[in-house]
Amino acid sequence: MYNSNGCRPLSNYQSSRMITIEDIIGAYNIARRNKRKSADQVEFELHWEANCLRLYEDIVARNFRPTAYTFITDYPKPREVFASDMATRVLHHYLDIRLRPLLEMRMSPHTFNNRIGMGQAACQNALISDIYEVSKGFTHDAWIIKVDMSGCFPNINQDITYKQLVSVILESYEGEDKDDLIYMLQVCIFSYPTRHCFRKSPAYKWDAIKPEKSLFNKPDGIGAAIGHLIWQNAVNYYFHEIDEWILSLGINYERFVDDMVFVVENKTAFLNYVLPELRKRLSGLGAALNEKKTYCQHYSKGVEWLGCHIKMDRIYANRRIIARALYKVKMLNRRVGPRRVEHLLSSINSYLGVCKNTNGFNQAMRIVRALSAEWWRFVVFNRSRVCLQALPSYSYRNRIISQYNLK
Repeated sequence: MYNSNGCRPLSNYQSSRMITIEDIIGAYNIARRNKRKSADQVEFELHWEANCLRLYEDIVARNFRPTAYTFITDYPKPREVFASDMATRVLHHYLDIRLRPLLEMRMSPHTFNNRIGMGQAACQNALISDIYEVSKGFTHDAWIIKVDMSGCFPNINQDITYKQLVSVILESYEGEDKDDLIYMLQVCIFSYPTRHCFRKSPAYKWDAIKPEKSLFNKPDGIGAAIGHLIWQNAVNYYFHEIDEWILSLGINYERFVDDMVFVVENKTAFLNYVLPELRKRLSGLGAALNEKKTYCQHYSKGVEWLGCHIKMDRIYANRRIIARALYKVKMLNRRVGPRRVEHLLSSINSYLGVCKNTNGFNQAMRIVRALSAEWWRFVVFNRSRVCLQALPSYSYRNRIISQYNLK
């Protein structure tokens, strides 16, 4: 028998626990893949067997206590980020491995954030298809309406999130570790990182954050921690009922986290009837639209969407991305040398890739031409692949061989 929170009483847990140490180690191996150089991962890995065993015992004994740290990112705008320690990150991945397939079966194909095989490019292509479909091949009028939620993550209701995910587990999860999964979900959702985190950024940087967008100013039970994997999945699923309602109206619609875009034939009907109902349904979830960011234009005017500017017959990287790329080139030009080649390639090729995947060859050439002439002693520009490549003698492999006199 489950109580009102979706959990069995603690006295009933002993006979139903089926989690194993192998499950914890498997989740740890996945969690460490892209965190090999982080300080907490290095510390955890020094005694990873003992740490995994301790984590397993804490889960079995139901006394795990998460820890976290927080910092402020400056680009593209100041944002408060919470990152968990390695042990808590293992729990997040344990939940992700088991919950993601269940959520994928329920979520709409018109939401794209943090989903395998989807992402920004897929969302942009979906919007282009919507514009073509509603405008009947660019022959009829169609309107693009873009809305954004105000402070999405900081205003998420933790109780609603927990009930949604517990319902998914109870209805669809067939693993023998169901009770352990619900316990881990409870720990991760109600972790309250502001109570036990330490700040890696100086305190004055929080002055750039609006008070209503910081979890330090939120009451208990309100707010999702940006940076926690569990919340990336949970927030995406948080609005799935709104997705289903909009699609039931026959409206062409795409969503990426808190950004929504609609392509409609009748903008008056949408603004007068659908948008007020959308506001009402969002308020029931503790969310609200940012009225200053509502966009409504004819499709021929184009639209800024997820870092790209979409026009009728072409798509470009937006100006902010190109400006950031040129700024990065300016910083790299200050220190030119063979040991900086890998940094140059990893940084600039990411921007060139955005240009390559759009109609932005001229934008890519603008970035390349901004490079200092000294860089051409170490790299070459591949026009067919639209990327920078290291000259053979300055590739990472050959540079290591030369540096350490290896055969």
